[in-house]
Formats: sequence, structure tokens, C-alpha cells
Amino acid sequence: MAGLVTPSANVLPSALLPPVVFSALTGLLIGVAVFAVLAGRVAAAWISAWLLVAVSGQVEMSPALGLSLAAFIGVSLLAAAFRAGVFQAGTRVILPLGLFAVMVTLATFGIASGLRQLDGAFLQTLETLFNANATSPTTGIGREITINARSSITLSQVPVLELSAQSGLLRTHVMDQFDGQKWSVSSQLGLTTHALAEVPIRPDSERSIEMIPLDDLRDSLPSPAGTWEVRGARPRVAGGWILRGETKAAAVTLIGDSQERLPHEVPRPEYLALPDDLSQILGPIAEQLTRAVTSNRSKAEHIEGFFHNNFEYSLETDLSGQDHPLVTFVKEHRPAYCIYFASAMAVLLRTQGIPARVVSGFAPVEINPLTNRVTIRQRDAHAWVEAWIDQEGRFVAFDPTPSSSREKVIGHSGQPGVISAIFGAAGSAIRRIWSALQRDPARTLARVFKSPISWLLLAGLTIYLFARRRSKHSASSVDAFRTESSNPLLRQIYTRYVQSLQLAGVTPHPWETEDELIARLSDTIDPAMADSAAEFMARYRRARFRGEAVNEQLLELAKLGQPDRSRRTSPYRPEPENES
Repeated sequence: MAGLVTPSANVLPSALLPPVVFSALTGLLIGVAVFAVLAGRVAAAWISAWLLVAVSGQVEMSPALGLSLAAFIGVSLLAAAFRAGVFQAGTRVILPLGLFAVMVTLATFGIASGLRQLDGAFLQTLETLFNANATSPTTGIGREITINARSSITLSQVPVLELSAQSGLLRTHVMDQFDGQKWSVSSQLGLTTHALAEVPIRPDSERSIEMIPLDDLRDSLPSPAGTWEVRGARPRVAGGWILRGETKAAAVTLIGDSQERLPHEVPRPEYLALPDDLSQILGPIAEQLTRAVTSNRSKAEHIEGFFHNNFEYSLETDLSGQDHPLVTFVKEHRPAYCIYFASAMAVLLRTQGIPARVVSGFAPVEINPLTNRVTIRQRDAHAWVEAWIDQEGRFVAFDPTPSSSREKVIGHSGQPGVISAIFGAAGSAIRRIWSALQRDPARTLARVFKSPISWLLLAGLTIYLFARRRSKHSASSVDAFRTESSNPLLRQIYTRYVQSLQLAGVTPHPWETEDELIARLSDTIDPAMADSAAEFMARYRRARFRGEAVNEQLLELAKLGQPDRSRRTSPYRPEPENES
């Protein structure tokens, strides 16, 4: 568990301190844990191990790692319970054990959450000082895209969001200004704000999706186009109908148009602006691709198909040459990743007089077939194009990136198998609980305690421990007669008595006293045998507690009139020697 050592895919590190510091801290904690185990210092070993768990908040949490951490927590609590003698102490320790588990859990989540908050504040300060991207890589690609001749990206499996159902593209940023090297948000679009109540969309068919944030989204609310209501947050609408607002609740509900249509807009001149050199070179290519159609939608579909049919997706892009990188990309069909496809398509559309803008966010692809829940990871950050369709009076999304090639490269191989789906569902549940505890531990624990399932489990555990304690208490009172005599002859005689009862079809219950056993024997088997048992117990007690002599008559009483089928030798009749 490297904790916060894992660096971000962005320029800035994602750890509060440089990776070398956390590497040293991790090694120190591991060394302390190992030394404590060897020295027998159990408390120090557990504290070191739990600190390692607590600082693992930003490790890429795969389902297998999530299950491993859950198993570690469970084993830790069980080991502590066994060492403290909890399972031998009975019901009186249920409340202390529960309080201990709650305190350890809250402390662990508190440490992890505190490190995350410090980490986020540190990153935000650095971004302000150095004028880096205004958003974390976990909230999508960012609000600025730079076109370089050579670049590469690194995939991250860290989960960011989870959706209750499949949706289309989740929008986080709209970039309308392009200077030939960089896509950014124009000052006019950046100052445009709306109230969510002003969104003029109220179709007959609506869709509700629960969104669970699994990472720090800052003030971003990734959402499908056409979202008109958000429950669990107080959103505001930025230019391009992008939702902003902090998500402090464990879950947010997005309600919107099932067809994911944006509101009607009036395009501005910025949506057509291009450097002259790009317009002169790429304009004839776009005209050739769209010469057979006339509508904006048809032209956009033809350009989109051009990229789908002639290009491959790649995490590494090399567009070096004499021309502009986008010119080299379009002419030579070189492999690239999403921001180059989106940028090239937007430029081609603008050369044909079609207002276009680049949008970034997430493209959901990972669906669990057992739960139908969608997990969105940092690797799913994506960029696409929105083109203005005059016939509809709104912007419509087009994704020029070859989807099959992209899914293959990012490691999404289609629908998972049953085993993978089970592990994925378990990991999903663990991530949801973890996220809920981090965001609102008091409410989450209150919901757990109010759940009928929790009360049923607690009631079942209480009944089991109570019955077990009673059984042990009763058994100890009976075993006082059976095993605690210091006289070995008396122990053998009592064993013979129990064997005689079993031959008669009576097995002593652990909770029965000797008198209750004799009464049951009288009611169910034979009153005469019960009288013999009562006489035996009277003589046995006198021999054990008053020091009365142990003789052959006591052994005969122990047989209760049953034939001696035991191979055990009488203490008064030694086994005869073999005659040769």
C-alpha cells in the first residue's frame, strides 16, 4: 500500500508531499509493523498496519484491492476480539466490542478523509500559483486543451463516479475558443450563468439516474445533456449548460431528458473563429467530405464517419512535421487520442460555416451485467464535439473518436464474465460504503443502525451468544461432577455411569443438572432405573464430597442394571494375564 505515493497523470503531483516522502513513510510503517510483530508488540503492529490502510485513500482501488482491504479490516477486528477473549466472555462484551469497532472504523476513515482534504487544498493552491489547469484530472480532461505535436497520456483505473444506470456522455467543460494551439473557455462563455430552474426542457419522457461521487470532483457535476433537476446538491448552470456545485451528499440524483437534448441556443461568432492557415488548408478537405449533403447534421455525420473509418486510437501521438499538428493528423491519418479527434472535427465543421465547440467529460463504458450499475474511472475521461444544428436550434453531440479502437486500448473488453461481475459488484458496494462514510459518517452509520437487517443480525447474534453462555454455564455445573474429581477411581466410575445411560438411550444434555436428568429418566425410560441412578448419585456425592470409601458396590450402582459392554477394566478387577 503506497498510500498517497501514486502521482497524478497531470503535471502536478497528486500527493500532499513529494512521492519520495510518502515512499519513506510507507517503508517506515512497514518496518515498524514487521519489527513490532517480531518483538511481540501487538498494539504497535496493528497501529502501523491501520495507518497504512488509512493513507491508501488515493491508491487505484480495483475490486480485488477493495476486497483485500475489507478482508484485512475484518481479520483485524476478529484477531483483536479473539485476543481479548471476546468469544469466551459472552454477551456482556457486545456493547464494548461494537463501540471499539465503530471507533476504529471512524478513526480510519477520518485519517483518510483528512489526508484527502489536505491534499485537495494543497493542489488547489499550486494550481492557483502556477496557473495550471483549473480542474483536477478526476473531473474530466479540464477546461483547456493544448494541441502539441507530440504527447501521451497515462491511463488510471481510479474510480471517479458510479451511476445507477447507463447514460450517455457526461459533460464537465465546454470550450468555444481556439487560437490554433489551445482550446479554452472564452470570457463571454465563462461569464454566462443560469439558474437550473431556467433550463427550458420539460419533455414527456424523463430519466432519473443516481450518481455517487467516489473521488473529489471539486465543484464539478458531471451530467448528461438535458439535465434539468439535481437532488442532493445545489447546482448552478455555467455557459454551455454545464452544471457546477459541490456534492457533499453521498448520492446525487440527476433528472433530465431521456434523449439527452440540450436547450435551444443562439450560436455566437466565437463558434466559427479559426486561424487563417488552418481554414485554408483544412477547408477543402472538409468540403470534399461533405459535398454530397447540405444539412448541418448530415455534414457533421459525414465528418464523424471519416474519422471512424480511417483512424485508430492511441495513447501516444506523434504529429511532428512541417504542417500544423491537426493538418498532419487529418492528412496522414496518424493515430491519436480523443482531444485530437475532437479538435480536428470541430475545425473541419467551422470551415464549413457550422458553429462547433469541444466538450470534455466522461464516456461511460463499464457496466456490471449483474447490477446494471456503471463505474466511471479516470481512464474514461473523454473529449468530443457539439455542433449547432440549425434545424433543431440547439447543439448536438458527435463523437469522432473510433469507439471500438478506444475501448480496446483503454482495456475495456466488453461485457465481463460472471466471476468478474461478482467481484465488480462486491468492489462497487465497498466503494459506495467507503464514499458514504467519508462524506457523511454520522448519517451513514445512523442508516446502518436503523436498517431492519442490522437489527435482525444483532438480535440473532445476541440470541446465539446468550444461548451459548447459558449452555456453557449449565455444562460447567454438570461437568463439576464429571471431570473435576481429584480421585481417578471416581472419574472412571462416573464415566461408567454415563455409558450406562447412553446404553439405555439417554444422553445427558449440557444444560441439565443431575437431578433433572434423573427426573427425565423416570418419565421416559424406566422408574426403576431412575431409582438406581438416584441411589448412585447419592453414594457418588458422599464419596466425592464427604470422603466415603469407594468400593465395588458403587461401581455396580453405576451400571444401572445395564450389561457391561465396555472394554474398560474395573478398578477392582484387574485384567487377567494371558496364559501361555
